Parts: sequence; C-alpha cells; structure tokens
Amino acid sequence: MDMKKSEKIEHLEEVKGEKKKIKKSVFIFIGVFLIVFIVGSVIFVREYQKSTLKSIKNHYTTYVETIKDTNLFDKNHKKIGSVTKGFSFELGKMNIQGIKDQYFLVKDTDYYLYYKDTKRGKEVKKEEGNSNYLVFNQNIEGDSFTFFQNDKKVLSIQKKLSFPILFSDEKYYYVSYLNQLLGVKKDKKIKVIEKENTKDNESSYVPIFYYDTVLPTCSDVNCVPTQTVKDNVAKLLENGYHSITKEDYIRYRNGYIRLKEKSFLLTTREVTDEVKAIADEYKVTFEVFQDDDGLKFQSSNKKSTREDDKNSV
Repeated sequence: MDMKKSEKIEHLEEVKGEKKKIKKSVFIFIGVFLIVFIVGSVIFVREYQKSTLKSIKNHYTTYVETIKDTNLFDKNHKKIGSVTKGFSFELGKMNIQGIKDQYFLVKDTDYYLYYKDTKRGKEVKKEEGNSNYLVFNQNIEGDSFTFFQNDKKVLSIQKKLSFPILFSDEKYYYVSYLNQLLGVKKDKKIKVIEKENTKDNESSYVPIFYYDTVLPTCSDVNCVPTQTVKDNVAKLLENGYHSITKEDYIRYRNGYIRLKEKSFLLTTREVTDEVKAIADEYKVTFEVFQDDDGLKFQSSNKKSTREDDKNSV
C-alpha cells in the first residue's frame, strides 16, 4: 500500500515537473515572439517612415498638379474646398522633415493638399487678363466661391473671400486667383461692392480707323496706299496708343471691360496679304465687321463711346 502511494507521489511529481517545463517553454516562446514582434515592428515602422518621407519629398516641388478630383484642407486637415483633376498650384515653402508633413501648403493661402493627390507640375505664371484692360473699381464678395474655367467647375472654396473684377461677360465675373484666371458665376450669392483698385483713367471713347482697300499704289478713291497706312499706325504707336480687337471693342460697348486710355481699333473691308503684312510688322490687329456681330459701320468722324447706339460703330 505504501509502495503504491509512493509511486503515485512520484508520478505526480513527474507530472508537475513536466508542466513546469512546458510552462517555461511557453514563457520562453512568448518572450522570444514578443522580442521578434517588437523588433520587427520597430524596423517596419522605421522603414515605413523612411519610405513615406522619401515619397513626400519626391512629391513636393514648387508647382504641382492634382492627379484626381480631390479636396483642399485647412491646417487641421479639415475639408474646406474641392478641386478637379489637372488643376495646378504653386506651393509655399516647407521644410519636409517627417511623415507629419503629408499636407502641402498652397502659396499665399491657408489651404493644404494631400501629397498623394499631387504630381510634379509645370510652372504656373500669374494670369491677370488682357494688358489693355483696366481692373474695375469694384470687388465681388461671398461666403463661399465656386470657380470655372471654360464653363467647367474647377475649384470651390468654403471661405469668405473678396476679389477685384478684372472683366466680365454675360455669365461670369473674371478674377485672378491662385495664379490663374477664373470665372465666378453672376448670382445672388455674390455681392458686388465699390472698391478703388486703380486710379488710372478709363478710355472715354475708342477711335476707329477704316481702310476699305490697302494696296502699294492706288487708282481708286476707296484705296489707301500701304505706306500711308503704315505711317498712320506708326504715328499712333509712337504716341502711346495701343491696338485692340473687335472682341475687345464689343465687350467695351457692353460694359464688360474697361479699356485703358489711348485704345484704337483698326478695321478694313478684307484682311488681304497686304493688310496682314502691316499687322505683323507693327503687331496690331485689323478687324472686319460681319453682319452677325450685331454692329453696323457708319462712315463718320463721330467718337465711338460706350453710350452710343449699341448696334452702330
């Protein structure tokens, strides 16, 4: 009996020993696993950070272009606007030091772009419209803006902004923003306010010169010698006048643009090779009025002003 009891005790001791060995092995395994996991995680995180930082630096450049329709963010990475694929931005200066710099600052704004939504782009030269136009002494204001290019929405900003009006048409006001010429629809959300943006004087009238026929030598009363036309154009340019287009003139008559002083319009019955040569030499434009322009040419020495009959020149 005592022998059986002794054997049982020995067996229990063996079992306890085995359990201790197993438990020890488990602890060792868990310890090794944790060490491997921690070391692996640290290596993974470091490699991820290095890879991400490299990618951020590769994306960052002075000019970028969006690779898809995406969002604009504030400094807290909250959405404040949207932009379409292919829109270009000039970025502000940033010191890229870590993966926290995943949002790129747009120059002269408090807007940010997520780096993965961009690629290197071409230089964006500031567009301010036609050099012959004067900015309006009016601004447009709104609590939010939607901008258009070629009648397509390209950008929206949920922020109160104000812009000088460069010019307009039947549908849009045109402004310079983010180095680009953008249209803003004329609607009740947009308020027009008086604002002195320039002290330059607007042209109160536009001299229009009509040359029926231009030839090197003339035998007809309606013909003007080529050299005479050249002398006329050269004299105008010497005195600080600048040539405008038919489109400029029609916009001026409709009140869509403000022309600088000393604007003039050259017209002819037909733009022949002789006329083209003069235009190229002096970098001016000769226009032909068509029936569908909605304007009728009147032979007179009357000044052409904005207040004239809209259907006559």
